[in-house]
Amino acid sequence: RVHVDVCIGMRANMRPLQRKKRRRNIWKVWMGLALAMGGILLLAFARKGSLMRTEPHGEGPVESCPRKPRSANRDGVAMERRNLMDVEIVTLSDGWKMPTVGFGTAGLGVHTQQAVEWALEAGYRHIDSAQARAWYREDLVGKALLEQQGRIARESVFLTSKLHPLHFGYNETIAQFQRSLKELNTTYLDLFLLHYPNCTPNLCGDATPKGTWKDTWRALEYLHGQGRIRSLGVSNFSPQQTMELLNFAEVCPVVLQAYSDPMSNNVELQDLCAREGIQFVAYSSFGIQWILRGAKTNPVLESPLIRRIAQKNNCSAGGAVIAWAHAQGQVVIPRSSKRERIRANFQEKCRLTGQDVVEINALNKRGA
Repeated sequence: RVHVDVCIGMRANMRPLQRKKRRRNIWKVWMGLALAMGGILLLAFARKGSLMRTEPHGEGPVESCPRKPRSANRDGVAMERRNLMDVEIVTLSDGWKMPTVGFGTAGLGVHTQQAVEWALEAGYRHIDSAQARAWYREDLVGKALLEQQGRIARESVFLTSKLHPLHFGYNETIAQFQRSLKELNTTYLDLFLLHYPNCTPNLCGDATPKGTWKDTWRALEYLHGQGRIRSLGVSNFSPQQTMELLNFAEVCPVVLQAYSDPMSNNVELQDLCAREGIQFVAYSSFGIQWILRGAKTNPVLESPLIRRIAQKNNCSAGGAVIAWAHAQGQVVIPRSSKRERIRANFQEKCRLTGQDVVEINALNKRGA
């Protein structure tokens, strides 16, 4: 009996010790979890802005662009434009890589999904879209990407969108960016542009945006820092507006998209881009803007000079224009709803001589 009482007493004395040991073990587990979470947060903070640097399109930037100076040639001496005639991929100044021929989706309407699928099948890996619903259908671009998902990895497609100026403002920009991600069925964008610098009546009617492009740029810089946008840029900015942006930005624009064709070459803006390390992306390279302005025929594709040069080099007029644009250092984003034309714009390799380029340059603002 004495032995039994002693055993019972020992068990009673051990229970508090066991509870204390259990509490210490639980406390150690919680401390371990807290330290692990803290390490993860510190790592994420240290790598802020570089969360997607291992994908195939490039290793990306190591730091943001300093405010001043942004160019070794800021004194006004223009850098020579790079000839991209034999270049399929160009490296942007922030380190990301952009295919030199993209597929434009403006004005395709209900045919957008089919046209984008044909473009991807033809080999395009650069798709240009925007939020402006009057001209673009991002939802259909997203459906095309989703349809091709099993065959073409998202990481292999350079995807661009643009913010409508109606949505200028810090919070509005972030909300609209999220909408683009949802419609395009993606978690990030390779390039995001301000579509226009101002909200004109033609673009916005009587509506007034909640902020300015400067408010929006700060929002884009935040999204860039989060790794949601790889590269930033603008569209339809004048040289003066571009310089204002360069003096304002903490993360510099690396792309400027604007209208350029052989009859209206936008030389001043191209020279500014070369001087500041900004890649010029041309839209409407084939002269469609002339038709939209009331011309009865397309003076670019119908130009006797361009047709003669194309025939001499065994290519189409469109192929000659793309080669000329590449010789200017331009990335191009031709669009079409016709399958054969889509394929030809990407696959036709037209080579021009230096003299060919000089002769086409002479068409600038001549309209002939």
